[in-house]
Amino acid sequence: MRGCSPAPVPRGRRGSSPPGDLPAEYLAARRWFTEEFTPVMRMLHAADLIGTGPDAEAHMRVARLRYRLMRTHEWNDEIIERLREELS
Repeated sequence: MRGCSPAPVPRGRRGSSPPGDLPAEYLAARRWFTEEFTPVMRMLHAADLIGTGPDAEAHMRVARLRYRLMRTHEWNDEIIERLREELS
């Protein structure tokens, strides 16, 4: 038909993805959540660096401070100790 647009692609899926495949964005987000966010939040809770806000805000606040102070994306006990000293 003239003037018809193609069938809409469901939100979160690419038209080139076979039905049933998870989009790459979803897989990347799930990997970040399980490999970055969850372990870091465990460390921040153990170090009492969460504060009163939600976990996501604490993660962003501490990650920003970590990068500003040390110019790294790594998380380890030494970095957590340095952040604890800085936030005290």
